[in-house]
Amino acid sequence: MVEDSMTAWVNKMPTVGRYFFSRDDVIREFPRLKSIGIKSALRRLTESGRIFSPWRGFYVVIPEEYEPYGVEQSFFIDALMKYLKKEYYVCLLNAAALHGSAHQAVMSFSVMISAPTLRNTQKGDMVIDFVSRKRMPMKYVQQRKNRTGYFNVSSPELTALDLVSNYQKVGGFNRVAVVMSELTEVMDMSKVDSELLSYFSIADVQRLGYLLDEILEESEMADMLFSLSHTHFRKAVLKKSKLADDAEFNDKWKLFINENIIVEE
Repeated sequence: MVEDSMTAWVNKMPTVGRYFFSRDDVIREFPRLKSIGIKSALRRLTESGRIFSPWRGFYVVIPEEYEPYGVEQSFFIDALMKYLKKEYYVCLLNAAALHGSAHQAVMSFSVMISAPTLRNTQKGDMVIDFVSRKRMPMKYVQQRKNRTGYFNVSSPELTALDLVSNYQKVGGFNRVAVVMSELTEVMDMSKVDSELLSYFSIADVQRLGYLLDEILEESEMADMLFSLSHTHFRKAVLKKSKLADDAEFNDKWKLFINENIIVEE
């Protein structure tokens, strides 16, 4: 029976270190199988918990020892991005957690990708939240090893800049500050240069400097950032979506401080 043959084919994959396949792979492997037969076989394998599909046409083989709990997104994200032909890196709160800063459980899995963006995807409790940018700072991306090979993660320094740039996506400046209170322990400001800063608005660089300097009291880190960038500073507001009104002005970082940031222990 063809379905049994496909099950045997899937079961053999982990024994040779293979955990991913596409619908096109199935068609090549079983050229005589009609489309409805392929669909039926894949549905049965999915329902049995042997495979799952985080993206249409892309399938993950779940190792037996992971059943019935499944696998995390980091298990397949590199293979999925290659399937989608996208540059990527794990970013924001997920990257911070991988660097040791995990104050709260993160429900979604944030991935920075090259533009144009992709729709977010959710299968059960597994969520992938895509964030896109036109220029990808791949020079400042690290690789982490897992069972299936490697996956890309933003460096601590890139993570800090991404968090500030996307503060609205991660719960606001208070949460950014809490996460960064631990992220600073692994940040190396000697790895921050003008090229990295060029991927961000100068206002976001000012915001990061203010956080490091005034909120987290990391004056040495802040001064290194200041020396790299202060000649480009322009007056800006700390919180983009809020008027300055009578906000205090920080002359060093050229920011109207229109948001009260509290680092909760």
